[in-house]
Amino acid sequence: MKKIILSVLFILASTSQLLAQGKNKVEETYAHALQLFEQQQTEAAVSEFKKVIVLNPRHKDAIYNLAVINFELGNKEEAVELLQACVRLRDRDAANLLKEQLQQKITYADTMHFEDVDVVPNVVVNSINEYVIDGKGLNKTIEKSILSELKKSKVLRKQFGAGAMLPLSLYFGKDGKLNAEILGPKKSEAAQQEITEVFNKAVQIVPGKHEGKEVVVWGLTLPVTM
Repeated sequence: MKKIILSVLFILASTSQLLAQGKNKVEETYAHALQLFEQQQTEAAVSEFKKVIVLNPRHKDAIYNLAVINFELGNKEEAVELLQACVRLRDRDAANLLKEQLQQKITYADTMHFEDVDVVPNVVVNSINEYVIDGKGLNKTIEKSILSELKKSKVLRKQFGAGAMLPLSLYFGKDGKLNAEILGPKKSEAAQQEITEVFNKAVQIVPGKHEGKEVVVWGLTLPVTM
């Protein structure tokens, strides 16, 4: 899927491949919207992007593109609202555009990216409150505690095997718990459940906050070698 962006920053990608690969109504409509925009048929493109969003309200690229068109037409308020909706769907391009180009603060959502929250979460390890970030990455004390628990798991060793790489996306919860989602094709329900149990044992969370409210925070990854 492709995005259109502010003319001073981006170049439209070709839509011919998208049209050829359109496997369903949503993507066919989306590709048609991009084509109309390339042909400078802005009103028709807007109509098609709106159709995509009706068909799939979580289509981040369609929402993003509609926001950009609105901004370039002078509808800044509507553009910002659409971009905020994109951020709630975990679109980092929308977040960057809001903050860096439009100078807008990201509004509160139940789950937010690490870079967007007012107060980042902390982690309690062995009764000591640790900052999550140490330099440019995850605090080594926290990482060591997590890896120690993961390597004890017979379930994970059996599924993935010794030496296997297990990339994890971390989630710092509002409930005082750290969780992680397994990334990649080897994910299974049993392995994901084991990850949840292991992480709950490893550390305790002091939740992050935004606009005075606790929030689930994502945006850090941990590559694990079993």
